[in-house]
Amino acid sequence: MDVTGCLPHAYALGHNCALQMRCWHEVGSYGAIVSTKGAGRLGERRARQKLTRNECVILSVALGIGLGIRCCICQPMIVISESMKPTLQVGDHLLVDRRGSLRGHWKRGDLLLFKEPELWGEDGDSLTKRLVGLPGEKFMIRAGKVYINGKVLAESYLAERPDAEIYGPIYLRKGQYFVMGDNRNQSDDSRDNGPIDESNIVGRAIVRLWPLSRLGVPKVN
Repeated sequence: MDVTGCLPHAYALGHNCALQMRCWHEVGSYGAIVSTKGAGRLGERRARQKLTRNECVILSVALGIGLGIRCCICQPMIVISESMKPTLQVGDHLLVDRRGSLRGHWKRGDLLLFKEPELWGEDGDSLTKRLVGLPGEKFMIRAGKVYINGKVLAESYLAERPDAEIYGPIYLRKGQYFVMGDNRNQSDDSRDNGPIDESNIVGRAIVRLWPLSRLGVPKVN
């Protein structure tokens, strides 16, 4: 056999094989590139989904905290009557502390937010009055002045001198509180409807948020 005569044919065959191998390599490489691009898009999509899930978790936690604060710690309220003038004005925005730890530890002078007892009316509205008489005390009014256990109570927060009225004496039982408005002559309160119970109390106003010109803690004593 003429070996030299076979060289061109062998060269051509080898060249074709090399071309085929190169083509397969390029196709394989191209396929790998496409696969890599697909994996990139898939990873990006998964990242977006993960980000969306994280945002949902954050929003859920924030909402839970907000509801917890609203239900267990404090809540906003707006004054809609003039019974607490001059301490509170119509339109005042207040923040009410409603922590459970305050139960049974209310103090004289607290501005209480409470649910209107059934004996007070049928609407069941939320009202704000000043806490004046505490459980276990002897309470009475003479000539418009409040007496606690026989001693006159100083009330510098009143809108004006109260009418010369007479009330009591009564003895406040456990869990009973006597509340009145600072606008004493224009307030419908415990003098007309009797004391409120601990179960009616929602919380106490701790700060005025609006208007900004009156921002701060309402007068307690």
